Parts: sequence; C-alpha cells; structure tokens
Amino acid sequence: MELSVATSADSLSKHNAEVFVSERRLIFWKRTAKFLITLEADVRTNKREPTQENPLWTGDFSDDSAQMILARAIFGEARGTKDDERVAVAWSIRNRLGRPRRFGGGTYHAVILKPKQYSAFLEGDHNRLFVENPLHTRNSLDLRAWDECYAIAGKVILSELKDPTLGSDHYHDKSIPPPKWAKQEYFKVRIGPFLFYAVP
Repeated sequence: MELSVATSADSLSKHNAEVFVSERRLIFWKRTAKFLITLEADVRTNKREPTQENPLWTGDFSDDSAQMILARAIFGEARGTKDDERVAVAWSIRNRLGRPRRFGGGTYHAVILKPKQYSAFLEGDHNRLFVENPLHTRNSLDLRAWDECYAIAGKVILSELKDPTLGSDHYHDKSIPPPKWAKQEYFKVRIGPFLFYAVP
C-alpha cells in the first residue's frame, strides 16, 4: 500500500486511512480484518542554523548559536582590529553574563541583543550589514577577519583565552567622546583603540 499526503509548510497534518486485509480461500476472497490507521506528520520547515562557512542571518538571531552571535558582535564591533583587541571586546561581552539583571539576561543572546548596547546591531548602523552577512564583501581581509572572530568567540566561551580587560563590561573607541558611564574611577585598561571600564 502507498499513501501520499499533500501538506503545506509550517503545519501539523493528520490523516486517516482505512486498510482492509483479505485472504484467498480457494475461489473467493474473504475480508478478514479492517484497520484504521492514523498518520500524523509534522512538516514544519526546518530553519537553517548559520555556520562559520555560511553565516548569513536568517532574520532571527535566535537561530544563532552562542558562538555565532558572539562572533557577529566581535566582527561588527572590531573586525578591523588586531586579535588581542577582538579578544578584549569578546571578554567585555562575556563579563556581562555574570550580571543578568543589569545586562538583560545570562546568555550571550540576551546581553548582545539588549537594545542600544552594541552599535553594530542597531538598524541603520553602517556595521549592521557586516553583522547580518559577514561574508558579503567577499574581500579576503574580511573573510580572514570573520574566521578569526569566529575562532576567538569559541575560545572565549570555553575560557581558552584569558581576560585582558581586568573584568571590564564596557568599552568605547578612543576616537569618540567618552559616554556618560566612562568615568575615570571605572577605567581599567586601554587595549588598542579601545578603553575598557568596569561599571558598577
């Protein structure tokens, strides 16, 4: 027996089929059993999970792994810097996980996606395209920077790299005027173009 069922994407479908079993008795067929079979199929569309090789945003950052969302943040905020500076940016993000009330939650997604925290994630920011599609330029420097940012994200998550920020949870580029929270008593260290702070 073959049963074909047409279903639409993103739906749960339920179908019934009656099956009759017959047996041959000399010159005639005798129906010996009747079964009602219910088929239930979950045909919801499987969402693609972005990978290092194909990091194109799906339109929903919750599809990203922790490593992916952290790599996007590092790339969007510090792709043009050296590895030690990228590590510092990653650690300043990780250091926020220990203060979920202040920074929106105890996950990388919650911390990074909290409104108005990281400019690269703001709609209209020139770095937003680099967050959504890190490979869009196909430029060899950007491709290498993406691979490095992705690797750094994994190593910071696994504590394979030490925190060079001395526990900082904020930073800003020295080229911009200091934000209100950038008080001298909170300052910890300068790494490359970034000034790092531990803000209570």
